[in-house]
Amino acid sequence: MRRRRQAAATLSAGPRGQSMRVSGVRRMRLGSPVSVAIALALASLATTSCGGRSDDGCQNVSICEPGAQCFEAECNVAERCRFGLEARYYGRDTPSDGGCIAAVEAACENSEVACRVWGQCGLPGADFTRPGTCPAQAVDRDFLASNNPSCAGIGTCIARDDADCAQSDVCRVNGRCRAQAGICVAVDAADCEASTMCERAGRCTIQGIRCVAATPADCAKSESCQEYGHCAVVRGACKRCESAPVCRAQGLCRAVDGACRATELDHCRASDGCRRSGACRIVGGRCVK
Repeated sequence: MRRRRQAAATLSAGPRGQSMRVSGVRRMRLGSPVSVAIALALASLATTSCGGRSDDGCQNVSICEPGAQCFEAECNVAERCRFGLEARYYGRDTPSDGGCIAAVEAACENSEVACRVWGQCGLPGADFTRPGTCPAQAVDRDFLASNNPSCAGIGTCIARDDADCAQSDVCRVNGRCRAQAGICVAVDAADCEASTMCERAGRCTIQGIRCVAATPADCAKSESCQEYGHCAVVRGACKRCESAPVCRAQGLCRAVDGACRATELDHCRASDGCRRSGACRIVGGRCVK
């Protein structure tokens, strides 16, 4: 069975699905922009869920979810966990109830995604506690464990301290450089402002535990606004003015000097503001009555 992944708002993710799709991650330097983009964006690929039958009880599942019973009786689970994608990407190299979990510190430290991308390089200690209950979900639990502190450490590796996070791609790219409840998070504006995604995509404002684009000023100073016209704030990200709500609502459909402006009479005439309140003329880059 194939399922489409619903990616979270942040750019953190893990590879799923066909191993051929993601084999290039190992051959690339993980700190390079290309490899980071691959590792952080693969959440949108189709995934293979646990289930189905095949002649080989191990190979019918691409990634076995932590805590799930994925393998059939014919599978040598110990060998599959040790050498499979679960160990390589997520440090889950120990068999448990027909699946693979993280139980060896070195496996977490060597994991290509859990440690190097997400900063989750160790195991939960005896005093580790989660702040809530992880939502029931059949797939993408590795991804949940990197983004939801209530899901960290349930058969997965965790971020032990700030040092784990500091060396990770999610710190450099997303500003999530501090360890809290097993995951790497952003804690202040300085974390966000130092990140690659602030400079490139305007995600410079702390919101909860993540960095987002929250104001027009965030977008205005970003490369995505200056080079591609992504100057409008839409649900925590900078988007093209043409596709943003301010275009349809107010006729502000073109990026000018880091802001969305009305530059053509048709922008105003096609806007909701024109139809509802008669704001159909352009004055100073805005639609007015």
